[in-house]
Amino acid sequence: MATKFSEKLIEILRSVLTGTDEADLSGLSDQELAAIYRLAKAHNLSSMAGDYMSRHGVMNKVILRDMAYAQSNVEKQEKVMAEISKILNEACIPFLPLKGIVIRKLYPRPWMRLSGDIDILIHPEDRPRIIEALSQAPGMQFKAFCGEDHFTSADGVTIDVSTVLHGPSAIDDHGTLMADIWDHASPSAETPALYVLSDAMLYTHAVNHMARHLKTGGCGINHLMDLWVLNHRIP
Repeated sequence: MATKFSEKLIEILRSVLTGTDEADLSGLSDQELAAIYRLAKAHNLSSMAGDYMSRHGVMNKVILRDMAYAQSNVEKQEKVMAEISKILNEACIPFLPLKGIVIRKLYPRPWMRLSGDIDILIHPEDRPRIIEALSQAPGMQFKAFCGEDHFTSADGVTIDVSTVLHGPSAIDDHGTLMADIWDHASPSAETPALYVLSDAMLYTHAVNHMARHLKTGGCGINHLMDLWVLNHRIP
C-alpha cells in the first residue's frame, strides 16, 4: 500500500511540474487521498500536492490551510529578501543568494518550492560589515552558530549568512568543488551588490548540495525535483 501511495505522489508531482493531468485521482477513497497528502507533507511537498488535489476536486481545511501558509511564507521571505538586498546594496556589500530563494523562481509557482530560510554567501572580509548593516534593520536579531551567522527578521524569517561553502560531499571528498563559486557569479543589473550564478554553476551547486546531503544522511525528493526543474527550465 505504501508503494501505491508513493507512486501516486510521484505522478502528482510530475503532473504539476509538467503542467499535465497525468495523475488520476478518481477511484481513490478519502482515506487514500489523505494518506497521499500526509506523505507529501512529510517530504515538505504539501504545497505541490495540495495545488494539484485542489484543482482536481479534492479540497479540505488542511489543504487550504497548508497552501495559505506556503504562499504567506514565500511572500514574507521575498519581502525580507527585498529589504536585505536594499540594505546590502546601499552598504556596497556583495552577496550571493543560494538554494531555495533562487530555484523557486523556476517552479510553476514560487510557493511550490518551500524553504525554511534565506541562504546567502558573502566574502569573508565583509562579515563585520554585514553584521553591522543587517543588525540595524528594525526588529532584526543576530546569532552566530555552527560557523554561520543567523539573522531573524521581525517577521520571523531566518537569513543564514555563510562566508564559505565547505564540507565534503558524495562527489567532492575534499570539499573544494565550490571554492571558486564567486568566479561564476556576476552582479545583477538592478542591484549591483546582488550577485547571480551562471546557469552552469547554479546546476553544479544544486548537485553538490544534494551530494552533501547524501554524504551526511540522506537526500529528499525536493532535491531531485530541483534538478529536474534546472534541467527543464534553463535553456
